[in-house]
Amino acid sequence: MENFKAQLLTGWTMVRIVRLMMSAAIIYMAISESNWLIGLLGVFVLYQVITNTGCCGGSCAMPLRRTPDDK
Repeated sequence: MENFKAQLLTGWTMVRIVRLMMSAAIIYMAISESNWLIGLLGVFVLYQVITNTGCCGGSCAMPLRRTPDDK
């Protein structure tokens, strides 16, 4: 649980903030137009923002450096 909390509270870059605003706009549009398919897209983008996953702008959840222990 602490790992998720740290992942949620750290690493906020401009790209992540833009994705948050984009997901909010998509979800708002889906609610106003009563379109559940667009809503699913908005929820998916919101999930990526919350978990900081995805490869948008180089913010992949992969380690930046390899250590000798990695195989």
